[in-house]
This record gives sequence, structure tokens and C-alpha cells, in this order.
Amino acid sequence: MAKPTFAKSGADTWTSDKGEGLPYRRLPVPRQILGLAEDGSVQVADLGSKIHYIDLTFTRISETNFNALLTFFGDGNVNWSKNSFTYTDCDSNARTVHLMPGSFTYEEKPAGTFTVSMQLIEPA
Repeated sequence: MAKPTFAKSGADTWTSDKGEGLPYRRLPVPRQILGLAEDGSVQVADLGSKIHYIDLTFTRISETNFNALLTFFGDGNVNWSKNSFTYTDCDSNARTVHLMPGSFTYEEKPAGTFTVSMQLIEPA
């Protein structure tokens, strides 16, 4: 089983040193905008095709691997959520994704390891 990777032309590829901590979920969600009309009723505009949200958690990654992940997202070619990149999962499925703004969280664990969670967005 392959280890998950993030890749972008011009940026150093990041490979998880531990694999995914939890099996990821790829959830199809309709692309819709919700708003309120003047009378207070809910209005929904359907924008067509669905998008997929991919929830990822990496557990007990090393401090070196965590810093390499921060370097990957901070690279100007990726720039956190701004630009797309390729996510290749443990089954070697490659997907073009963006990092969902505000979804990157981490917690430092004992012995200098980190647990990192994030949500990726993939157009359907």
C-alpha cells in the first residue's frame, strides 16, 4: 500500500511518513448557494455538478514530516488553498484538489509527533 502524497509542479512533493491515520472519506456534495429572500424564505441556486470533500487525518507524523507539509502548503506554487495540487491516496488514486480554507488543524503529540487533519475539495 502506497503512502499518501501531495504534489505540485515547482514545489517539493510531500509524502506522509506514516500513511493516513484514518481511512479518508470522499463525500459527494451538490454545488449550491443558499440565501434568504426579502420575505425571509430560503432560496437555493443549484450550480450544477457536485464537488467532493475529502477528509484526511494523519496521525503520529514526525516533526520533520510535519515541517515538510507546512513547507509544501506554504510554497508559492501551492499557497495553501489558492492553487490546486495532486493528492495521491494509499490506493494510488490521483486527484486534483484544493485545501479547504480554514480546515488545516494540527496537534502536537508526545515525543515530537503531530496529528494533522484537513479537508480537500475535488471538483466532480
